[in-house]
Amino acid sequence: MKFRRLILCLALVVACIGSVAWAQSVSVLPQSWQSTHYADHPLVGQVYNAKGKLVPAGQIVRQARLTRYVLLGEQHDNPDHHVIQANIIGALAGERHRPAVVFEMVPQRLAVEISKYDLAKDPQLDDFAKRLQWEERGWYSWDIYRPIALAAARNNLPMVAGNLNRDTTRLISKKGLSALDSDKQTTYGLTTPLSPPLKDQLLEELRDSHCNLLPEKTLPAMVKVQRARDGSLADAMIRASRKFGSILIAGNGHVRKDRAVPMILRQRLPGSQVVSLGQLSGDQGQQSREIKVRIPTSHNLAIAIIEVSPDRRSFADYELTGKSGEAQYDYVIFTPKFDTTDHCAAMREQFEKMKKTKP
Repeated sequence: MKFRRLILCLALVVACIGSVAWAQSVSVLPQSWQSTHYADHPLVGQVYNAKGKLVPAGQIVRQARLTRYVLLGEQHDNPDHHVIQANIIGALAGERHRPAVVFEMVPQRLAVEISKYDLAKDPQLDDFAKRLQWEERGWYSWDIYRPIALAAARNNLPMVAGNLNRDTTRLISKKGLSALDSDKQTTYGLTTPLSPPLKDQLLEELRDSHCNLLPEKTLPAMVKVQRARDGSLADAMIRASRKFGSILIAGNGHVRKDRAVPMILRQRLPGSQVVSLGQLSGDQGQQSREIKVRIPTSHNLAIAIIEVSPDRRSFADYELTGKSGEAQYDYVIFTPKFDTTDHCAAMREQFEKMKKTKP
């Protein structure tokens, strides 16, 4: 019965605010692709939900407007991904809705710098990027991330540092989770271990992402660092959410529902809350009434933006269900691939040079 009431309330709200036609018109996808590789792939520009069903792009925005925590994944070097993220931020922002935007790319030590921007003096946020030491810290060009920051700043949205400082991750690598005090371990969701299947899957992804070149003994420390980063991002989202909720900008691995930031949100925020979704107009002679619904406190929406692969032609080929059987994301947006460089070949060459220079 409660489930039926929830569905009814959501249906009434959609009718009430007239969001169906509006959401279909929202420009989530870029007007043209900057990435050129595999642009003719059948999945490019397609949006799928967690069940593998093709849906209109506007459905993401419609659902995100009813969600407290929105997580936007990315492939870091793909400019199209950042345009999509910026479009979603712009569509969600409004006079009565000002969610904070949390960045994986900014460590806690720069929290003061990211909280300050002045579009009148710095209309393209170039000085803002310098104060954040963006490219100096090794991130891809500010030019491809600029649309996200401008979407936030032009809509007067707070921007928030989400990641751990480098000295903290180094300590975790050396000392393990004992580098964090017990309160921080609890806050970051680190007192609950990953299930063996999820841990094994994360280990395998770390191997692959480093081209199977890292010594096996280094991987457990990397798992701890990854989980601590997830915890830091989740904590930043919670602290920044206040009245309007928050939006996370992070790599696709951080927004996975089965083991990353959404899982920690569920751990940190058990229970539910009553949320007002608007007014339903009454018939003639009847008063309008407020529509309220009870939803999980940790209610979140995870959206992955994924580059297509030429040998994977259907949604099922991407195997987006985790070891636990849970869908990794609520929605997936497919784009062309930006860079086809064989980074593993370059990494192997670098490793060989390092071996030769060792005494």
